[in-house]
Amino acid sequence: MQRSKGFTATDLAIIVTVLAMAAALAVPRYMSLNADHRSRAVDSLAASADSFVRLSNKLWRTSGFPDAITVDGNFIEIVYGYPSTDAIEEMVVLNEQFAYANGVWTHRDRRGDPGCSVIYTPPVREGGEARIARYTSGC
Repeated sequence: MQRSKGFTATDLAIIVTVLAMAAALAVPRYMSLNADHRSRAVDSLAASADSFVRLSNKLWRTSGFPDAITVDGNFIEIVYGYPSTDAIEEMVVLNEQFAYANGVWTHRDRRGDPGCSVIYTPPVREGGEARIARYTSGC
């Protein structure tokens, strides 16, 4: 009886086929998990920004409608009762997942894609309301 000293070509073909099938199943699932993670990060950021906007408006009202308020030692410029786009950048706690510019937080994995972002729009007139819009279609 002779002992085998390695894999045959058939053995290698079977191993490669099994690995290819596993990769074909794993890659779409991995991409889906990443998209879900980005989408949840956008939702969380939008909720955080909305909470800060509502809180700052209430603080502004109870402080007698000043042009600025102080939150945790930070000077917050107020525009028609809500934080300015510069002020909200200072107060919404971010991690390195997002880049911020002019009222728009964009997920760093999807730079240039507005479909994975949070947009803050302060009011443009007295009596208006600030808006927080979240977009996850491109995540």
